[in-house]
Amino acid sequence: MPDPSPPQLLRTPDRLELHIPGDSHPFYIDLSRVDGSSPQGRSLRQPIAKALGLKKGDPHRPTVLDATAGLGEDACLMAALGCHVTALERNPTVHALLEDALRRLAHIDPDTASRITLMQCDSITRLAAMSAEVVYLDPMFPAKRKAMQRKPMRLLQQLVGLDEDSDALWQAAIGVALRRVVVKRPRKAPPVGDKPDLVFEARSLRYDVYLTIARSKKSKGT
Repeated sequence: MPDPSPPQLLRTPDRLELHIPGDSHPFYIDLSRVDGSSPQGRSLRQPIAKALGLKKGDPHRPTVLDATAGLGEDACLMAALGCHVTALERNPTVHALLEDALRRLAHIDPDTASRITLMQCDSITRLAAMSAEVVYLDPMFPAKRKAMQRKPMRLLQQLVGLDEDSDALWQAAIGVALRRVVVKRPRKAPPVGDKPDLVFEARSLRYDVYLTIARSKKSKGT
């Protein structure tokens, strides 16, 4: 029995789409759906802002390496909060879809789009030659999680797999983050690395924070 036809990337007049055999609805990434403009979307009270270390009255916004860019939603949100984000994506299909989504976002929200730099590369290898104040990780959620029931997340898992090297990625991130590593996890899932220094919880997920600047001082005995 022959293998089923693989998905195909097709460019329409409006966008780049992934056409999947047997599915009448092509897939594309739409970053305009990310709430980065409303008071709630830009609030520093939301867990991701707290995890990044953003504080009211402090204009500083850290540089961020998003080592698991995926659908780009978190990178877009962090950029909307004022951070300059370098987003790394190793899968060429996901990278192409995200690159096109950023091109379209630039016409809608040029300020946010201008703060995102997208690269196609293997994060574990590339991180050794990079640095940022914050390294952000969002390993693939387990398939049984509700988040994975969304079509975009199911498709993403089919394309990139289960992120079985997440432990190695966490180790690489700890070595290059100047201030902290932030790991997005299901609320009740075990941590990717060791026990986090800080945890910020949302309704169904949490952000584990590893303060690398504190760990560096501790290892030096200061």
